[in-house]
Amino acid sequence: MAKTEYDQIAGEYKESKLLGFRQHIEAHTLFELMGNLNGKKVLDLACGEGIYTRKIKRAGADKAVGVDLSTEMIRLAEGEEKRNPLGCTYYVSDVARLGPLDEFDIVVGSYLLNYSTTKEELADFARAIYNNLKPGGHFIGFNNNPADFTHSDSRYRSYGFTKHCPNGHKDGDPIVYTFYNEDGSVFQLENYFLKPELHKDVFEACGFSSFHWKKALLSRDGKTSFPETYWDEFLTYQPVCGLVAIK
Repeated sequence: MAKTEYDQIAGEYKESKLLGFRQHIEAHTLFELMGNLNGKKVLDLACGEGIYTRKIKRAGADKAVGVDLSTEMIRLAEGEEKRNPLGCTYYVSDVARLGPLDEFDIVVGSYLLNYSTTKEELADFARAIYNNLKPGGHFIGFNNNPADFTHSDSRYRSYGFTKHCPNGHKDGDPIVYTFYNEDGSVFQLENYFLKPELHKDVFEACGFSSFHWKKALLSRDGKTSFPETYWDEFLTYQPVCGLVAIK
């Protein structure tokens, strides 16, 4: 998705972070995989309007830096920093062209890798991540699940989105997400499919010692705040998932 397109939907995208699955599965999975953040230096790639950058800082990180392609997303992030200063720093940049900013303990990429349309583009992301991690540092991601091979799926509509793969599941094929926010706004994002094993191969070729896909996790509040079977479809078919790579 182009920078200008994200500029146009920045407000709607920010609103979508209030959806239940964003809070109780997406955010919960990311922070479970990150673990204890006290005193850590963390880089948040594709940070959007900074919601996770702020959460990372509040969770005890010594340094929290956010990077996003969209000028409008970073404008929103910096506006929130001015209103409620936490010490977060933000940069506008294409992650694929990002140079070293520091040696971070953790690099986070929520919905970053699924913007790669080719092996080469994925490698650009992997190198940028690698070059910003200290030895032994972790990359923690959240991503479209490349093992979910449904072509068109409205089963997730009750969670606030649908997922459509018009061309199938060949490398580079688009995956269209349509979001239905609680305020009534609707917007679309286009991700891209690359085979699960291709991700592992690319990261290991860039120097990472390991790369593993992780199942999405449901928070305790998510279990208790919704009907007993509410999350069954989501957790059974896993449209999204986590990942961990170690330098």
